[in-house]
Amino acid sequence: MFSLTKITVLFVIILVYLPVSLDATILHVAVPTLNRSLNLTSNQLLWVIDIYALLMAGLLLPMGSLGDRIGYKKLMLAGVLIFGLASLAAALSQSAQMLIASRALLALGASMILPATLACLRDVFTDNAERNMAIGVWAFVGGGGAALGPLVGGYILNYYDWTLVFLINIPIVLLSIPLIVCLLRRQEINSRQSINLLQALVFISAIIAIVFGLKNVFAGLGYISLAVLASGLLVMYGFIRFSLRKAHPLIDFALFGNPMVSTSTVVVVFSMVAVVGFELLMAQELQFTHGYSPLQAGLFMFPFMLSFGLSSFPVVMLLNRLGFKLTACLGLVVGGTALLSLALIDVTAAYAKSTLLMVLLGVGLEMAFLSATSTILAAAPKDKAAAVGAIEGMAYELGTGLGVTLFGILLSLFYVGNLRERLGDMAPAEFGTSLGETIQVAAHLSPADREAVLSIAGQAFLSAHSAVLIIACLILFLLAALSWRLIPSRS
Repeated sequence: MFSLTKITVLFVIILVYLPVSLDATILHVAVPTLNRSLNLTSNQLLWVIDIYALLMAGLLLPMGSLGDRIGYKKLMLAGVLIFGLASLAAALSQSAQMLIASRALLALGASMILPATLACLRDVFTDNAERNMAIGVWAFVGGGGAALGPLVGGYILNYYDWTLVFLINIPIVLLSIPLIVCLLRRQEINSRQSINLLQALVFISAIIAIVFGLKNVFAGLGYISLAVLASGLLVMYGFIRFSLRKAHPLIDFALFGNPMVSTSTVVVVFSMVAVVGFELLMAQELQFTHGYSPLQAGLFMFPFMLSFGLSSFPVVMLLNRLGFKLTACLGLVVGGTALLSLALIDVTAAYAKSTLLMVLLGVGLEMAFLSATSTILAAAPKDKAAAVGAIEGMAYELGTGLGVTLFGILLSLFYVGNLRERLGDMAPAEFGTSLGETIQVAAHLSPADREAVLSIAGQAFLSAHSAVLIIACLILFLLAALSWRLIPSRS
C-alpha cells in the first residue's frame, strides 16, 4: 500500500495530467459551436483541433530531455504555468488565428507536463510493484480523460459558453502550482543532457508544412500549397538523412529497418487516425444532420471512447494468449468491419446496433494499438529502449493529429463533390467546403431556398461521411494484411 507521501504525489500527478488528456479530445464535439461563434472555415477548424497533437509529436522528446537537464519539478511547474496562460488566451480568443496560436501554446505546456509526470513517477515510486500500479493509474487517467473529453465538452457546450471549455483548466492550474512547489521533491539533474531542440523544430516545421500543403492544395491555393507541400517533404527527407548519420538523433530512424518496428509504427499511427477521425466525423453528423446537442452527441459517442480508452486490461490478457501478430490483425479486421457497418446504416435510427458497432470499433482499435505498441517495444534491442519508446510516443501523437487532417480533407473533398453533383447550376463554391459553412450561407437565403439547400447539403454530407468510413475500413484491412505478412508468428 502506498504511503501518505506517495498518495499525495500521485494526486498531484493526476491533477496536472487530467486536463492534458481532456484537451486532446474535448473540442471534438465543439465544431458546430466554434463554427457559429467565430465563423471559422473548415480549414481553420481542422487547425484548431489538430495543432495540439501535431506539435506534441515533435515537442515531447526534447521536453523530456529538458526535464532531465533542469529536473521534473521545474519542468512541471513551467508546463502548468504555460498551460494555464494558454487556456486563458484560448478562452479570450476572438479570431481563428488567436485560437490556433493558443492551442499551440497549450501543446507546449502539455508536452512539458506529460514527461514530467512520468519522470516523477519513476523517481518517487522506486519499488517495481508500486511503480507499475502508479503507472497503471497514470494510464487510466490518460485513457479516461480522453474518453471523457467529448462528454465533458458536450456538457459544457450544452449549458454554458464555449469559452468554459478552456476556463475549467484555470482552477486546476491555480491549485496545482502550490502543490507542486510544496509536495514534489527536487530531482537529481544531468546538466550535460542534450535537448535536441533544433532537431525538434525542424521536424515540427516539416510536419506543419506537409499538413498545410495537404489541407490547402484542394482549397484553391494551388501552386502555393504544392510548393509548401514539396518543401515540407524535402525538409522531412533531409531530417531523416541527417538523423541516420547522428550518434544521438531525436528520432532513431535506423530502427525502421526492422519491419516489425516499421509496420507496427504504421499500425499505431493509423489506429489513432481512425479513433480521432471517426469521433470528429460522428460528432459533426450527429449535430449538423440529426440536430443533436453537443451533450447528446457526446453521450452517443461515449460507448466508443469508453471501449477504446478502458479496454486495455482485457486486451492485454488476449495479447498474452494470442500473441502480437494475431491480436493486431484481429483488432484491425474487427475495427475495419465495424467501420464498414457504420458507414452503411443510419446510426441514429438503429441506436442499439450503432452502440454495439462503436464498442467493437473501440475494442478492435485498442487491440491493434496495444499489440503494435508491444511489438515496437519488444522488437528493438535493449539498449534502444528509450529510442523505441520515443517512436511509439511520436506515432501516437502524430496519429491523433493526422486523424483530424486526413478525415477532414477526405470529408471536404467528398462533400464538395457530392454538393456539386446535387446542386447542378448553383455555384457550389459559394456554399463553402463544409456543411457548417453551407449552413452559414443558407441562413441568408429565402426560407424555401434555405430548406432546399440544407436538405441537399445534409444528403451530400451523409454520403461523404459514408465514403470516408469505407476508405478508413479499407486502410485497416490493408494494414491487417501487411501485419500478417511482416510480423513473425512467434512474436
